[in-house]
Amino acid sequence: PEPKEQAIDQNGVAVLTYGSELPLSGAELLCCKDSQAVPNVKRSWVALPAQIDSAKSAVSAKVPQDATLCYFNIFDSRKFMVSSKLMDGPAKDFANKK
Repeated sequence: PEPKEQAIDQNGVAVLTYGSELPLSGAELLCCKDSQAVPNVKRSWVALPAQIDSAKSAVSAKVPQDATLCYFNIFDSRKFMVSSKLMDGPAKDFANKK
């Protein structure tokens, strides 16, 4: 699979469009609450289930209000995984002021 466009809408739902010749077998949204000053290797990530809309070639998931960063992992029918780019979560500005 190939991640394409991604965004968080005004309702706090993250959406990722993708291209894939094979059907997706799974998708998840990973979020953290850590300040962006915390190095990636020390962040605590939580995986949340994401919904797959095969007709629209999109996955989506509600982003927690206290998330500072998030990204998607998508899996195809061979169990190959691809990650999207990092997105700023709703709490990004608050966490950076700590």
